[in-house]
Amino acid sequence: NKIDITIPVPGAAAVPEANAEAKDQGRTAIQRMLSAMGGADKLAAVQTVAYTAKLIQTTPMGEMSLDVKTTIAFPDKSCSVLVMPQGQIKMILNGEKGILVAPQGSMPAPEPIKQNMIENLFRDPLMLARQVDEVQAQWIGETQYQDKPVQEVIVSNGTLNYHLFIDKATSLPLAIKYITISQQGPTEVEERYEDYRDVNGIKVAWKTLGFDKGTKASESAMISVVMDGPVDPALFDK
Repeated sequence: NKIDITIPVPGAAAVPEANAEAKDQGRTAIQRMLSAMGGADKLAAVQTVAYTAKLIQTTPMGEMSLDVKTTIAFPDKSCSVLVMPQGQIKMILNGEKGILVAPQGSMPAPEPIKQNMIENLFRDPLMLARQVDEVQAQWIGETQYQDKPVQEVIVSNGTLNYHLFIDKATSLPLAIKYITISQQGPTEVEERYEDYRDVNGIKVAWKTLGFDKGTKASESAMISVVMDGPVDPALFDK
């Protein structure tokens, strides 16, 4: 659950239609992964989740530590609060509406930031469980990732897509990879997942390492994960 304010690739093309065999193999791999995480039905039944984490981002000026809390109300609402030395930033997605709240006030979220929130939500495994019958799963094959045998699958829905690397030994997500545009231009982002723990019988990665073109850009450590706890609907309106 890496939080960043980056810009998606403009006019990203949809993934080409996979053949029937690749679709079947991809869907089977995802179903196996969701089972290992606690069961597809169990993951899909989660209505809300609140992730609280400590995020360390590597910047040209050195490392910056942020406190991050992301609250999601499926299927289309999220609120990420980033607490930084210079103040607090809140990014809200409420259906088709994006809101950015900064120390100087509230404003409609710029389209790139709103799109990034949509993409972050799409990549959440709990969302994948909800959309497992809607997304296209394209089997790429078995390969090595970080010296571990993995199964690679492209998950896509329209122009939204990412590469998913499933640990062959545990059937848990080991990493994802996707293209986005940062302030420096198009870049390939990797998120690597470690230290899985049980939350309400669901496996959650407690540590996420973010890489930008192969160079480490961030590290996120969970403090708490609360599923189906109380969430104020007003959180997504401010």
